[in-house]
Amino acid sequence: MAKDTKKTDGAKTEDGKAAPEAAPANKKKRLLAIGGGGLGLVAAALMAALAATPKKEEYKTFEGLFVASLSPDKVTTNLSGDAQKRFCVFRAEAYFEAYDQQYALDRVLDPVYAALMKDVVLRISVRRTAQEINSDVGNAAFREDLRLSIDPLLFPVHVGETKTPADVDEASGLKMGISGIRSNFRGSLYDGQLVVDAGDRTLRLGRGQPVKFDGTEKDLRVSDENGRFVFLDVTRMTPGFSGIVKIGVHGRIREILFTEFNIQ
Repeated sequence: MAKDTKKTDGAKTEDGKAAPEAAPANKKKRLLAIGGGGLGLVAAALMAALAATPKKEEYKTFEGLFVASLSPDKVTTNLSGDAQKRFCVFRAEAYFEAYDQQYALDRVLDPVYAALMKDVVLRISVRRTAQEINSDVGNAAFREDLRLSIDPLLFPVHVGETKTPADVDEASGLKMGISGIRSNFRGSLYDGQLVVDAGDRTLRLGRGQPVKFDGTEKDLRVSDENGRFVFLDVTRMTPGFSGIVKIGVHGRIREILFTEFNIQ
């Protein structure tokens, strides 16, 4: 006699055992929806936290040392004494540190730098005789005078991360003033700070005293706590701007090296 078999609604595995019942489809969808929503909230919260975190300011230090010719051509200058019939012909290089070696190489090709450099060399050399400049002590003093005088020409002060010292800082609208080349502030760009207060209409260099401005000054002198100063043009200042602006130089000459030197 054949045995009765019981009907089952569930599926069977290959060995004849009943397979576990599958979870209802709508329950899976609810779980996925809950899980997906939770992940979305976490991602959104993370993105909001990252957006709220202030971006860390980039900081650079000088690299090197590097060398760059002071001029593409020989420099010829008159000397003192002998009715100024004696003169010096030389080639020299700046031995320097900087954020970028290319900066100095580009500056040397700037016609404004070239004119200022030749003027400085002439003013220094006409105070010296051929005998002085040709001695060991006199030559060393001449090179040191050149270093101190050419350093602010090769590495002038910039306001903000501008390409040239004559450019306007994009954020603040500030730039170096008409007498900017006479500034004696030599702090590096990533260490110097110019504090702008739009409410009080003041500028402060480092921890120096705030200086009032009315917006018409093209040569405003602002000094730091050590008496070092810069001249600034505030005529294009961004209305309502307040904050800290980088200010300083891109490098520093450590020594002047003569590669050719003749007294004639």
